[in-house]
Amino acid sequence: MPGWLRDSGLEPWLGALLEAAAPLAPLGAQALYLVEPLAGGRRAWLRDWARRLEEPEALLRLAEQLQEGEV
Repeated sequence: MPGWLRDSGLEPWLGALLEAAAPLAPLGAQALYLVEPLAGGRRAWLRDWARRLEEPEALLRLAEQLQEGEV
């Protein structure tokens, strides 16, 4: 998780957004895979998020962790 996101306090909001947009998560994963080559040194982070978006259980677990501030 990028430090700026943790510092901004947006984790609970992002968690709620992920939970609400769960049906669109596979499309989000594909978008992350498309921008990955442009990301330079952030590729591993994008790939990790894309994999989480592809798996419904992992997505819900990520959303819960974000809402609780555990990520």
